[in-house]
Amino acid sequence: MFVEDSGPGVPIEKRNNLFCRFQESLDSMAQGTGVGLNLCKSLIDLMQGDIWLDESFDSGIKGRPGSRIVIDLKKSPTLSDAMESSMLMRTSALSEDVLLEEGWAPLPTSLNILFVDDDRILRKLGMRTLAKLTPSWNVREASTGETALQL
Repeated sequence: MFVEDSGPGVPIEKRNNLFCRFQESLDSMAQGTGVGLNLCKSLIDLMQGDIWLDESFDSGIKGRPGSRIVIDLKKSPTLSDAMESSMLMRTSALSEDVLLEEGWAPLPTSLNILFVDDDRILRKLGMRTLAKLTPSWNVREASTGETALQL
């Protein structure tokens, strides 16, 4: 999976330290604490996955090279029962056999999730969505990377 944008890109001199803790902000407004990508890397490392900057990415927008962060969890994607039911109701052509052939696996029935975002509205939206899709999961929230590390 990946996350990409069409912003100014990551300067060459900052690429080697992109996932280090407390990095200087890349945007002109100096937003952020410099722990977000480090926290992502730490969590992905715990899951024995990889995260990296795709240095060959180009957004296709003139003067806005953008950036793409690639995440490889080295496992097949999963699909919750609720999502699977919803997809199957909308598209009769999708059967469980087709989903399994495509590499989808059911989500675990029990999982601990930590949802971290400094935006209260996004946190609430994420928490509500997870509660509806996966009511058996233990979901906690934090508003900062520092709080997340303390949990």
